[in-house]
Amino acid sequence: MKILNINKLLITRYLLLVTCLLAPFFNGLKDPTAIFVFETVIFILFFIISNFRKTDIDVPVFIFFILVIFSTMNTIYLDSSINTVILLISYIIFFYCIISVYDEQFKKYFYAGLISVSFILSLLIIIQTFLEITPKATMPNPNMAAGYITAGASLVLSILILEKPKLKITMLYCFLFLFFWIALALTHSRGGLFSLICGLAVVLYFKFKKKGIIIFTVGLLVIFISIPKKTLTNITKTDGGDSYALKRPAIWKTAVEIIKEKPVFGTGPGNFELLFYKYNFPVDNLISRYSKNTRFAHNEFLQIAAEGGLFTLSAFLFILMIVFKNGIKNSPVSTVVLSSIIGHSLVDFNLHLPALVFVAIILSSDILYKNCGEKIKLNKKYIRIFLAIILIFNTVNFFIKPFNAEKYKTIADKFINTNPEKALKFYQKAVERSPNNFEYRRIAGELFYDDGNILEAIKNLKKSIGLNPKNPFAFTSLSNIYYELSEFNKAEYYIHNSLNIEPNYLAAKYLLAKINEKQNKIEPALAEYNDLISTYKFFSGASLSSGYEKTLLPIDISTVYNSLGFLQMNIGKFNDAISNYNLSIKTNPENAQAYSNLASVYFIKKNYSEALRYGKLAVFYEREEPHHLKNLILIYQKLGNQSEITKLTKKIEALEELKNVKER
Repeated sequence: MKILNINKLLITRYLLLVTCLLAPFFNGLKDPTAIFVFETVIFILFFIISNFRKTDIDVPVFIFFILVIFSTMNTIYLDSSINTVILLISYIIFFYCIISVYDEQFKKYFYAGLISVSFILSLLIIIQTFLEITPKATMPNPNMAAGYITAGASLVLSILILEKPKLKITMLYCFLFLFFWIALALTHSRGGLFSLICGLAVVLYFKFKKKGIIIFTVGLLVIFISIPKKTLTNITKTDGGDSYALKRPAIWKTAVEIIKEKPVFGTGPGNFELLFYKYNFPVDNLISRYSKNTRFAHNEFLQIAAEGGLFTLSAFLFILMIVFKNGIKNSPVSTVVLSSIIGHSLVDFNLHLPALVFVAIILSSDILYKNCGEKIKLNKKYIRIFLAIILIFNTVNFFIKPFNAEKYKTIADKFINTNPEKALKFYQKAVERSPNNFEYRRIAGELFYDDGNILEAIKNLKKSIGLNPKNPFAFTSLSNIYYELSEFNKAEYYIHNSLNIEPNYLAAKYLLAKINEKQNKIEPALAEYNDLISTYKFFSGASLSSGYEKTLLPIDISTVYNSLGFLQMNIGKFNDAISNYNLSIKTNPENAQAYSNLASVYFIKKNYSEALRYGKLAVFYEREEPHHLKNLILIYQKLGNQSEITKLTKKIEALEELKNVKER
């Protein structure tokens, strides 16, 4: 039995190590399926060994977990919070699995594995750069790859300076550090660079104590003063094309606003994005102002406070304080590497990547295991029952998704064009599961309006605006409802809000022009039409980077030309009207209304032959539209063609009779 237990521990040890070291090669275990597999493996491994050892962080971890549970009970979106909590449980179990099998041999294997994986990732980044591929190795993005490589670089650096290895090892580690630095520079990751600086600062502290901090500060100033600005810009890529890249302070400010709104329990784990929309800020972009958003605070401490509340953040800081206090005494090398990871988390969301969290957990285990107590004798039966429940629940939640709102949205979107009533029912289910999702509310509001339920439409659209006051689409939909209800003052108020958010939103410009027409504001209407056309031409052929921008610019420009021509015809500018009608037909040769309007303007000008020509074209493209036929009757009356009038009159009667049958 004893041999069996030893083999069980050895198998568990190496499975845990392999899981940690393979994680970077599966997109950092970022994807839901990869996370589910990891969680399942960890639950099963702990189910097998079911061992606990006392550590110095047991109490703060328990407090942190309880506070996260309270936050989840007050969440604004349950599905996201449940997924985050299960992942947190798996991290905690991973820690206790590691601490129960940890020893000096495991430490050697882990250090060697971390350096080896960092080397492979660095090699891939160099190759990708040479091939002009985004340098991210096998990770989700260059920042995450840089964060992992920096952990390896900090490990190599700390061993070099603090442990003074033999000459051959020293030469190898010097080469590795240089290699890691080249890869890090190629990622252009500011977060990775900051992470390495944090690691270097802690190394110097351990080596020289207080003098080390002075050396570090002076050295850093000398480097930044001596490096040419062009070189520094190239390394950090501060002039890159990402309009969000240098907006960290603005994102942090937004996180603070979220914390102010929900300081006790936060938004609930995993829900930062839902409140971020409310406090979003404009970014420098030619086409749009609010097309960017983020699910991350780019500072893990602010993210924890925003999602879990200030008490949860305090518990997390308490855990870190105990770990670093032990690390200074027991394990300087692991403390250096952990410092680089935590330093990175001050400016990025690296702790949202399981591959990096595994490394941080093992480093914490190395720091804490020497002070661990004996194994706690717990009833394995109850531990395994708890794990079985978690495992079953997680499996059901992953495959069936009972709390997930997005699955209902996906189904609803398939029916929006073919069966809007069915789409509305599914959107209502999505709203039930995620009532704070502004986009679900907006689309549900539009579907309610199509279904004739105006009160519910207005209610949902206003709720959508409350959840995201920076989204122009709900404002425009609400304005359109009031326009159709002939409440033009309200329609104008909401459409101005939309255009204040996104000045290049073409559909909103068109609606404002129509509202101005209805209010007899002729000059503003003409100006709005002309501005719309100018904007359309300016951005014609522009590359649109997101679905948001693709919604801002598309418009039926043929309809716009036709509407402008109709307004000009009504105020007596017949030549301008004819010009715009022709532009309408040029952009859409099958625009029956434009042909009909051209017929009308020529009829007014008493050019009946031209009126007849365009009137016939209108009927050709819309045979079932009675008002085109009525226009033709007026023309034939002027031409004295009674036989054509009789034919057209009979056709109108037939169409109206058919319409009555359909309505019955």
